[in-house]
Amino acid sequence: MSGAHTLIPARVLTDDRLRESARIRVAQLNGCAYFLAQRSKEALRVGETQEMCLTARVSPPE
Repeated sequence: MSGAHTLIPARVLTDDRLRESARIRVAQLNGCAYFLAQRSKEALRVGETQEMCLTARVSPPE
């Protein structure tokens, strides 16, 4: 696998919510709606709030 999975390995960011937040940001910066949706689903699974995931989807990258 490539992308955020190789750039942000689990051993570096041990907090699941932080790791998924970082991956969501990478998907935003890349403009990839597919991975943004996938990372948002995973973030919800590990305990992130729905509000954060929805905000990430509508916030344009800086």
